Amino acid sequence: MKSREWIGIRKVMPRSGNHVMVKIEEMYPVTGRIWYNFYNFTAWTGWKSIVPS
Repeated sequence: MKSREWIGIRKVMPRSGNHVMVKIEEMYPVTGRIWYNFYNFTAWTGWKSIVPS
């Protein structure tokens, strides 16, 4: 695989028309890392990640 490629599972969880959470569970290159992004009213918060220890 190329260094820019990654594999993960995306879950989109809508709470209402104005609130959405997107979660990506990464499998490659960092197995177990979880990425989150939240949409609240008119803006995304930006991607945040949790890296397993």
